[in-house]
Formats: sequence, C-alpha cells, structure tokens
Amino acid sequence: MAGEGSHERRQVAWIGQNVTVEGKITSRQDIRIDGHVAGSIEVGEHEVVLGVGCTVKANLNARTVIVGGTVNGDVVATERIQIQSTGVLVGDVVSPRLIVQEGGQLQGKADIAGHRAK
Repeated sequence: MAGEGSHERRQVAWIGQNVTVEGKITSRQDIRIDGHVAGSIEVGEHEVVLGVGCTVKANLNARTVIVGGTVNGDVVATERIQIQSTGVLVGDVVSPRLIVQEGGQLQGKADIAGHRAK
C-alpha cells in the first residue's frame, strides 16, 4: 500500500471545543486547540493551531503559531506567527515572520527580528 510505513505522518494533539485546561501544557508534537486554556503552552519546535472560537489566556512558545481564535498572552515563535482573519492576539510577539490577515488583530509589541528576550 502506498505510504504504508511512512514516517512523515504528523501526529497532532487536540483540545476540543468543550474542553477547558488550566495550567501548563507541554507537548512534543503539534497541537490544535479549539477549547479554552489558561496558563502556558510550550511545544518547542512544533506547531500550535488555535481554532476559531477558542480562548487562550496563556503565554505561548512554539515553532509556529496560527491564531484563529482569541489569545491573551505573549507569543514567541522560532519560525512564524500567523493571525488569521478571525484571530485576535493581545500581547507581545517575537518571531522572524509575522503574518496578519485582513481582519486579524494584534494589540501589543511585535519584534519581527526574531530575537528572544533575555
């Protein structure tokens, strides 16, 4: 069967719409959040996708962050931050690439040089 045994298949952890998490989330794989999180999210060199309708009150640290819902917190991404047309990010961002689609909102400071605060 084509693709069988392929190790390129990416696993994604998921926090559903009716799930609320309070505390620190760490993951060694990509994660999608459609629910509600209060605390911090650290996924290292992986991707965080924040779905439409999610609410996140947390600082985020990831390779890539895609914001479709509402985030209150600072975001550090080693590759890029993308705020979709439905996304709202209230906080400071650090990333080498920042993409804000029409309708997306960023309220805070942006360091697009990608240097991490010390």
